Amino acid sequence: MKRPGMLFGGFARKRIGLLLGLLLLTLNLIWLWNLPIGQGDEPIRVRIERGSNFSQVVQQLREANLIQQPLWFEFLARLNGQHHRLQAGEFQLDPRWNHAALLNHLVSGSGLQVRVTIPEGLSYQQATARLVEQGLGQADRYDELFTDSTLRKLSGIQGLKTLEGVIYPETYFIAQESSEREILGLMIQEFNNRFTQLRSETPAEGGKKLSDHQLLILASMIEKETGTAEDRPLIAGVFHNRLRLGMKMQSDPTVIYGISNFDGNLTRKHLETPTPFNTYTEKGLPPTPISNPGWDSLHSALQPASVKYLYFVARGDGSSAFSRTLREHQRAVWKYQIQPHRNSR
Repeated sequence: MKRPGMLFGGFARKRIGLLLGLLLLTLNLIWLWNLPIGQGDEPIRVRIERGSNFSQVVQQLREANLIQQPLWFEFLARLNGQHHRLQAGEFQLDPRWNHAALLNHLVSGSGLQVRVTIPEGLSYQQATARLVEQGLGQADRYDELFTDSTLRKLSGIQGLKTLEGVIYPETYFIAQESSEREILGLMIQEFNNRFTQLRSETPAEGGKKLSDHQLLILASMIEKETGTAEDRPLIAGVFHNRLRLGMKMQSDPTVIYGISNFDGNLTRKHLETPTPFNTYTEKGLPPTPISNPGWDSLHSALQPASVKYLYFVARGDGSSAFSRTLREHQRAVWKYQIQPHRNSR
C-alpha cells in the first residue's frame, strides 16, 4: 500500500519535471528567436506578393536562406498573432537580424522598398514625376532641390547648374520612408559611380578637349536624338564634327527643352526664336543637359564614331540617315520627311 506522502512526492516530481521541461522549451524558443536569420552580411531582397498566406511567405523566406527553423518561426508568429499582418511588396532584409526583427519588418513595413525604373532620356521633371507617382516624395520638394548645391557637388561634375543630366537611368529599390534628398542622392551617386567607371575604362577620342560637363550635355542630346544603339556613336560623330568646325548644332530636342509647356508640335517659329537652348540660333552646346542619358550615350559622347558626316535626319523608323554635305542632307530630308508627309495626305 502506497503512503499519501509518496503519492504527493511523485506528483510533485512530475510537476517539477513538467515545469523544467517547459522552462527548457521556453529558453530554447527564446534562443532560436534571437538567432541570426541567415548567413553573411549582404542584404537579401525578397518580394512578397499581395494575397500570399503566411505559410507561403515562410517557404519563400526559407528558399532565400533567411530562416533556418521555418516550423518554429511559423509557430511563434502564429502564437503572438502576427502571422496575418504581413505587408506585401519589396523588402530588403538583413541576414544578421534575428527572427523577431525579421517578423517586425515584415509586419511594420519598415523594410518595405518601392521598385521604380527611370528610363534613359527622361528630363529631371519627368523622372521625379515618376517617383511621385510611386509614392516617393512630393513634387514641390523635388522642384526645390533642382538646383541644390550639395547634390550637384555629389555628381562630381564641375560647372553643373542643375540636377539635369545626373539622375542615372536605372531600376532602383527605394525604402518607402526615404526623403526626397536621400532618393536623389542615391541616383546621383549611381551616376557618379558609373561616370567615374566610364572615364577610367574608356579613352577619350573625340571628347579629348571637352570638359565632363560638356560631355554630359552632349550625351543628353545624343540620348534624345535616337533610340537606336547603332546610331548613337554616329550622331556623336556628327556633333563632334560640327563643334570642331564651329557649326551650329541644330538639334530639335534642345529647342524643345527650352520651350515652356511644349505641345508636341515643333514649328518654324520655334526654330527661329532665340533661347539659350535653341541650337539653331545659338552656337555651341546648350547651357545644361537636356535629359538624363544612359551608359551608351555617355560612352558615345566620349568615343564618337570617326566619320565625316555633318548632318543626319530621322528616317521615321527610329533610325537616322547620315550625310556629308548639305546637298546630300537635303535629298535625305526630302526622301524621309517631306515626301512621306505629302503622300500621307
